[in-house]
Amino acid sequence: MQEPTTKRGWLHLATFVTAAASAASAVFWLLGGATGSALIANPSDFQSTPAASSVPNALSLAQSLGASSSAPLAEPAPSQASRLRLLGVVAGSSDDKPGFALVSVDGGAPKTYAVGAKVTDRWVLQSVQRRSATLGADAKGAALVTLELPKTSSP
Repeated sequence: MQEPTTKRGWLHLATFVTAAASAASAVFWLLGGATGSALIANPSDFQSTPAASSVPNALSLAQSLGASSSAPLAEPAPSQASRLRLLGVVAGSSDDKPGFALVSVDGGAPKTYAVGAKVTDRWVLQSVQRRSATLGADAKGAALVTLELPKTSSP
């Protein structure tokens, strides 16, 4: 009967050592032992100012991830036509039935537009053909953009 008490004693000792090691590890990390700086911050660090934003500055974020300190080159804004994607067309058979185009704007949900309808504040759907649609500033003006359906691979 001596043996079960001894086994239980080792179990208690192992549990105590594990709990002590966990507590010591937590204290070490909370006090910033690995980096030398405390994680417990000054309460004034959490006060927000009206100019503070929850969105980080892109340059400071890039620098914190290891980018060089020089400012990145600005990318050109996408052209208005690159915002549009033609997904389908229904060509009309006559002037009475001019046709429709299925267009996605800015990667959003596609919408159906009739010929003559405004697709965006700048573009009007002028006409539809078998695999394309033309857009311009107004319904009767010059065609400024031609959108084409994506090529499909034939089996």
